[in-house]
Amino acid sequence: MVKYIQYLMGETTSNPVENGQGPVMAAPDWGLYHPDRGVMSVAASREQIRTWIEGNPGLIPPYDSLRWIDQNFSSWAENQRNDVYREFENWYSANKNITGPFIVVVSYNPSNTVDAIIREAERQGRAAFNLYQGATSPAVSSLLEELTLGVNGKGPLNRNISAVISLYSWSLNYANLPSGGALSELERINLPVLKAVQLYSNSSLTNPLGAQYEWTWQVTIPGFEGVFSPVVVSYTDSSQNEVVIQSGVRKMVELANAWARLRELENSEKKIAVILYSYPPGKDGFTASYLDVFRSLHELLVKLNESGYRVERIPSPEELYTIVSEFGNKGTWAQPLLERYVSEHRRELEARGQLLDIQRYLEWFNALPEKLRSEVISRWGQPPGNIMTVNGSIVIPGLMLGNIFITVQPARGWDEVTDYHNPYLPPHHQYLAFYRWIDEVLGADAMVHLGTHGTLEFLPGRMIGLMEDDWPFQLTSLPNIYPYIVSNPGEGMVAKDRSGALIIDHMTPAMVQSGLYGALIEIHDLIHQYENALKVGNNQILPALESRIKTEASEMGFNMTGNFTEALERLHLSLHEIESDIIPLGLHSLGRVLEGDELLEEVLTIASSRSDLLENIRKQLYPGLPAYTEMLKDPLRYSDEIASVKNLARLWIGSIINGTVPSGINATDLEFINDTIMKIRGNTEWQSILAALSGGFIRPGLAGDPAWCDVLPTGANFYSTNPRKMPTRAAWETAVRIVDSMLAEYYQKHGSFPELIGMVMWGTELLRTDGIAIAEFLYLLGVKPQWNSNGDVNPAPVLMNASELMITVNGTRIPRPRIDVFVTAVTGNQLWIDLMNKAVELAASASDTENYVKKHYSECGSLDRVFGLRGLVLEGTGVSDMTPATSRWNTSSELADVYLSRVSYAWRSTPGGVDIQQNRGTFQYLLGKVNLVTQNLDSTWRLMDTDDYYDWFGGMVLASRHLGGNPDTALIDIRNRNTVTVRTVAEEIELEIRSQLLNPKYMDSLLNHPAGGLNMLQGTKMSLELQLQPAASAMNSGTSSQGTF
Repeated sequence: MVKYIQYLMGETTSNPVENGQGPVMAAPDWGLYHPDRGVMSVAASREQIRTWIEGNPGLIPPYDSLRWIDQNFSSWAENQRNDVYREFENWYSANKNITGPFIVVVSYNPSNTVDAIIREAERQGRAAFNLYQGATSPAVSSLLEELTLGVNGKGPLNRNISAVISLYSWSLNYANLPSGGALSELERINLPVLKAVQLYSNSSLTNPLGAQYEWTWQVTIPGFEGVFSPVVVSYTDSSQNEVVIQSGVRKMVELANAWARLRELENSEKKIAVILYSYPPGKDGFTASYLDVFRSLHELLVKLNESGYRVERIPSPEELYTIVSEFGNKGTWAQPLLERYVSEHRRELEARGQLLDIQRYLEWFNALPEKLRSEVISRWGQPPGNIMTVNGSIVIPGLMLGNIFITVQPARGWDEVTDYHNPYLPPHHQYLAFYRWIDEVLGADAMVHLGTHGTLEFLPGRMIGLMEDDWPFQLTSLPNIYPYIVSNPGEGMVAKDRSGALIIDHMTPAMVQSGLYGALIEIHDLIHQYENALKVGNNQILPALESRIKTEASEMGFNMTGNFTEALERLHLSLHEIESDIIPLGLHSLGRVLEGDELLEEVLTIASSRSDLLENIRKQLYPGLPAYTEMLKDPLRYSDEIASVKNLARLWIGSIINGTVPSGINATDLEFINDTIMKIRGNTEWQSILAALSGGFIRPGLAGDPAWCDVLPTGANFYSTNPRKMPTRAAWETAVRIVDSMLAEYYQKHGSFPELIGMVMWGTELLRTDGIAIAEFLYLLGVKPQWNSNGDVNPAPVLMNASELMITVNGTRIPRPRIDVFVTAVTGNQLWIDLMNKAVELAASASDTENYVKKHYSECGSLDRVFGLRGLVLEGTGVSDMTPATSRWNTSSELADVYLSRVSYAWRSTPGGVDIQQNRGTFQYLLGKVNLVTQNLDSTWRLMDTDDYYDWFGGMVLASRHLGGNPDTALIDIRNRNTVTVRTVAEEIELEIRSQLLNPKYMDSLLNHPAGGLNMLQGTKMSLELQLQPAASAMNSGTSSQGTF
């Protein structure tokens, strides 16, 4: 072919056609393949190709493909393909004694891995073949659509296709990648597409973080098209040979087969295991992040019954709570309760095999790799252990309603642990038995893990690219359908990458303005009476008003000591902050669409953060005043104007909700509000859950907080943004604003800049905010990222000039130093770790300004600044687990020691991947020197909503104080993209208690969900107790500006 093109271009006088040398296509770009049949395709004749080349030369942009191939050959081949499809099916039926629908393996070309997958599928009784396409046109997604739907909805095959295994990277329609790739074809095909991963880097096999090198283009980008359930099936060895990983191939086929069966079975035949999360063990532990678990469970049963599933009866949400509470997990300290449960329900438990005998369990246990068996026995003893066992039998609790089994995920086991220093905790025997039982005894066709989040995906092992010696790999052989809150991409991606979950994201509760209530309203009115009396000179009533304000404010815990004028201003500012704080209202029930005031307030919250609505209203109402965001910085001066802007925004949004276009609104704001309302109302959560249970394709969508990202409508198989683009340019600009504000506040308080800052950085926050925290880390060092033309961050950052390191303090521009910074990172992304390590090294080399990185390097001899848990561990620091177990420690020093032992692992960049080595000496040096500890608050979750803040942020402060440090704390509230507020821990806790926990609006909204709401309150209470008990004093000892509460 090359020689013929050279002849046509005049580069040679020898015509290879006349010499019998071409033109020919050496091998078809596409075809069907089976290892027992070889390739089946079509090949054009020599004369056809010559005619096409001569008649249609040239290239087609943007990828410069040959015009004659994309147009002439493709058109000709399309007319030939149906014959190939039918011929292959005839061959298969004649030569293979396997009936039923096909699984299709799509790839660039036939290979050893393709052979292995097809052989394994047939071993499992499933017909399979390979559809390969090495060119971009026609796209393999188009070929799939042709195979399945044909021209009029009926494909050329007599058999159906029930699932697809993809070995493709990037996209199944690469030429269309900028415009959605293969998404439109995959939606029409409506098949589950599972991802088989091939490793091309030797380090991916040994890297404790897993397959970092390949993950973005093999898993992350395909996820934008709805491809899911990644399993590693091969690797390339040092001799560049493709080596099949048979355990991965077997698992890949098992999963594809299971998804295929969901398409093929009648709903009345399917068995579904619905798994609730329960922590801590007991009746108060049934929670999921802002999801009404029992109302959603009730609705799930209703929907399944309506869809033809066999559901014997449907208890009310309250009945479900009572039933599940009875059979829920029992710790070893509650053995009598477990024995009573077994005694009262023995007949049905025995009939359903829920009292698992030791011999059956040993069959499963002994099939595990030796490494994993040893880990379990070392920590939990010989089978069956003592957790959830009665008379030697392992208890699998649960309720069978027809073909629907309702159960609770086994307790993780931390409550049984006495030594918290070792973070590696293998699952216990009952945990292992539970998932095997669901598959092999119950015979479930799918699992539904109901709500965010369980523990399966966090079991020890590689972070991504799991293999047979990783725990989640061993326990996931069924379709795992996972309703998950849309605002948690980091942990949701862990579930997708490590447990093969098909995420169905759900809405957050409505996020609304707190408002004032009760005595706070009265105090606020008294303040305005006082200020009005002062203005008009009505001095005779001032003493009485002052006395009442002091008395009532003090009774509410506000600090009114000292100068009254200053105390009054602090109080007034605090009340405005409480009033405008954004809080969650109630719990979300799956499928529920916001309406009324909740819809209005949610739209206002989103528009306030992601649009210029409030600023545009300010321009109309008050064109001579500062920008709206500037007015917010002086809320006492502009309180009336701020209220007027918000009130008009509410009127506009309310009108649009009711179908009326308000006068005065511009087209951009109208479009944004309309679009937001439509997307909130476009909730497809139930449709997607039912479609997943039928083996259908689930629309992909972006994950993140609705106030930060365009993530609606919910009901999507969510994905995170591309980590190669983080931090984005917008995130960098926001980070500069955040750091400048934080440093200015610190300088005003101390008269100097901090030398050393400790940051807590969570992967989920990075994914929600496009990497703002990484940008903050770089900017503190005086280093900035660079981006290529595609918006990807270049691997090598660059130094900022000293002239760029200037900030404004009290109206004066002053230079600031390169500030040393270290981070405890809850992420395993190698790109981010590399970027931060390179930034530290670069900053240490600079000599153009005061440089605290260089100073501390000369003192401690190490540039390790990125720390975290040791490899193969994804759970916490141990502080929040150990703190409530007061019988197991005596002083806060013991808590600090657990934190130090777990988190003092330095994550370093090497050519072969990330090297994780403990460096406790440097970590302790940094903690002892740290001046300021900081973390971003960017979403629904705050300190009262989860113990993770106490675990990581509190753990860092606790360890610092244990080592003689005395750091300030700064929690940076960036929940609204247009505003930044910095608070100490004590100030944040006080605000959350006043605006949320004590707010009747919040309490009443939870009480509307009798079972779920009470559990949510219990979880909030536990988080509050962690913050306020004596062991936490090191964390929140910084005083609030308003005093006690």
